[in-house]
Amino acid sequence: MNYRSGFALSSKNIFCKRQISNLLDQDVNKLSLSDLTHELSKEEVQDKPKYEKDKVKLINLIVNSSNKDKLEFLEHLIPNFSTFFKYINEYPKIENDLLLNHFIQLNPERVVTNPEILKNHASLSNSKENSETKKQILHKLISNFINQEDSSNDFSSIEFILEFMNKYGVYDGIEFNLANDLFKKLIKNGDVSELNHFLTGSNLNQDLMFNVLRSNLKDNDKTIDSPLIKFSYIQYFKKIFRTNPDSIGDSDYTIALYIINNDTDPSTGNKKQNFNQNVEELSEAITHYINDSTIDLKSENLPLRKLIIENYGIIQKDTEELLLKYHEYESKAKYGIDNVMFSIVKSYAYLAILKNSEIDKKIADTLLPSTITVQLLQILVILRSYFNVDDGLKSYNHYVPELSSKVNESGNSQKGLLTRSIILGFLANNDKNFAWLLFEKAIENKMIDNESEIASIKKLFKQYSDCFSIENEQWNNEAELKMKNIVLEYVKNIGQMDFKLLLEQS
Repeated sequence: MNYRSGFALSSKNIFCKRQISNLLDQDVNKLSLSDLTHELSKEEVQDKPKYEKDKVKLINLIVNSSNKDKLEFLEHLIPNFSTFFKYINEYPKIENDLLLNHFIQLNPERVVTNPEILKNHASLSNSKENSETKKQILHKLISNFINQEDSSNDFSSIEFILEFMNKYGVYDGIEFNLANDLFKKLIKNGDVSELNHFLTGSNLNQDLMFNVLRSNLKDNDKTIDSPLIKFSYIQYFKKIFRTNPDSIGDSDYTIALYIINNDTDPSTGNKKQNFNQNVEELSEAITHYINDSTIDLKSENLPLRKLIIENYGIIQKDTEELLLKYHEYESKAKYGIDNVMFSIVKSYAYLAILKNSEIDKKIADTLLPSTITVQLLQILVILRSYFNVDDGLKSYNHYVPELSSKVNESGNSQKGLLTRSIILGFLANNDKNFAWLLFEKAIENKMIDNESEIASIKKLFKQYSDCFSIENEQWNNEAELKMKNIVLEYVKNIGQMDFKLLLEQS
């Protein structure tokens, strides 16, 4: 069976060799596949160079004809990539999109890469005709880029892919799955310059890009570099924001502000490790836009209102704008006002510790919402103990008996959370011994007995010890400042919104 099959194929090839010159004399628009495939004799071709030339001429005539079967002709006449070299020897420019696509789909890229073909030999038309062909070429370029293992190989680069898309306007040729795979590959490569080029240099559909970015933010606890994805989101957001802020949805303003608030270090003005993007200017521009557009006043945008308050207080340290915003919410957006008030207390507590400001401490102590939550108690205990550890202990002893020891899904209990605050307060005052005593008593009295809670509190003691160095075991200055930054980070994280939930709701 295999022998007969192979013999039949050989016969077909012989026929082609014998018949090519005859076909050149016919009207190519009227040629049919049967002209190449009917029963043939077995004579060998004597003049093979002439045959090859005639074959190339026939290919060129067919692809530039109106023959409805031209694609089938190509599949028959060009079964592998070797014909490419014969063709460009006769026709240096490949001026037919269909033929170009056929070569590119066949190309194993061992001798010449597809970008090289496009740069050196192709002469693609800029018309919208054959856009499907250009999409197939684009898919091939992207597929090769995604699948390459060795970045030193001269396969498709992101720069060339973008150049191709920009030149021929085939952005709609990329759907979600392909764009998502491309983005994941760029994240895996870890080249910030390459990634930034993709984010800012392409004109891919805006909804598509935001969907890809949000999807990867949701999955960042798996195998992908979370800080780099957040960097990507901010970079792309900034690109759209600069040109068309009205086109950005409310949920994307919320996500952007969340990343800005939680992935920068406002205590020093520095950026967190791996989040190498200056967002200070963007932060101010976003809040200014929100003020003008009033999108934050929509009842459903409570998360955005909380984030704006914390951005003014913790990131921008602008209490004047913070209070103006709060009064606006109090009169025009009362839904969830206690949650907004919590963010105000949190902001003033943060600023009080940052600046060692008794005035800000008093404001935080005064502006309490009507609903007392465990998160609010955490802030009050750490704030009061930072300035006067006895005041913090008094508050802790007053409230902790009323709280629950039941551990929730996140591995925390109300008593455990408040105990963490008072222990951190004593450590911030360089009183490790009493902090440890409190810890032991809490375990002894079954106030905390969950292993994960116990481990998390032990980490506080480890952080305290790490503030000292072998060269300098003194508390004043260096160790004290390091511990202060730990307290600030702790306050900033209290009551932090669930980012995954925020993304799910977007």
